[in-house]
Amino acid sequence: MDRRSALVIIAALVVSFSTPAHAAAPQQRYIVVYRAGTDAVTKTAQLERSQHFTTDYRYAHAIRGFAARLSAAQVASLRADPSVAFVGETITWRTTRHAAEAEKRNREVARFHRLEVEH
Repeated sequence: MDRRSALVIIAALVVSFSTPAHAAAPQQRYIVVYRAGTDAVTKTAQLERSQHFTTDYRYAHAIRGFAARLSAAQVASLRADPSVAFVGETITWRTTRHAAEAEKRNREVARFHRLEVEH
């Protein structure tokens, strides 16, 4: 093996060992809600450091918790945490679909009211 090939192999090994295992894990968006009495700011900062994620949003008023992209292992760890009340995958709603459905319902209600008034 020549020197150049050896350097390429060493560089590849260094890169593969320096990349954390959690970095390659597929991630989904989740909302995490803490139990009452949990200091959301402190707990979230501690979890970001220990679980190696960054929050997308932090909640501290109506609910205490955060939203983040998490791997399955991170979700399992958070669900086992006694200060966590709920971990749920986020769902994206399309407003255009709901607006179209609402408009259709409004037309049906208006038609029904016209029928009532006419009779």
